[in-house]
Amino acid sequence: MVLGDAWSKIHHAHGVGRAFGRILLLDADDRKALRGLLKKHSGWDPFIEGAKVVGSRSELASKTRNEKLSGEAVAKSMVLVAAPSGVLTIGDRQQQIMPGCAMAMPASLLEGLACIIAVENLEVMLQAHNYCVPVELVGVPFVFRGSPQFSPAPVTALAKLIPKVIYFPDTDPQGLANSLGAPTIAAGYCHASWRPFRRSLMPALISRRTTLSNST
Repeated sequence: MVLGDAWSKIHHAHGVGRAFGRILLLDADDRKALRGLLKKHSGWDPFIEGAKVVGSRSELASKTRNEKLSGEAVAKSMVLVAAPSGVLTIGDRQQQIMPGCAMAMPASLLEGLACIIAVENLEVMLQAHNYCVPVELVGVPFVFRGSPQFSPAPVTALAKLIPKVIYFPDTDPQGLANSLGAPTIAAGYCHASWRPFRRSLMPALISRRTTLSNST
């Protein structure tokens, strides 16, 4: 194999393999030594069929020297939440969210809610305090639908557990198509709770004066 930086360090630190220029040759004893190093430092035995490193980074940190061996995404179950009222209520607990801020939390904390507002645009999340929502939705949290930085997967899963999900789309063509329930576009949100435009949050917002442009 090519003797890159990583293999060069292993070769010099542990005497594994024989170097020929930029090539490192491994024999049976070298492979046995590598197996021992992996078992010692990561708790993983690559010679056992189906064996793999499992657990979160925190779990691996308690038993290995390299928690980054974990294949689990750190934020795989996290969602981004904002509160137009400035107060997020979950059960009997309240959490203040300052204007211009949003809070990341495990999606499981929201599973007992009766309603959420799924927001398409991250800027809307950060400007939630500027929106005049209908009275009956004042305490309902905004939940960001996701992006490359915030996975949509936990939001999609959460929507299936919430009795009422109100969609707050962008007002560009694709956003409006999403809110109209076009199955080819909104496939990631195909669930009975997703409402078409006339039953989304947009008409209520459009009919009220807000400090933001309705283009957001």
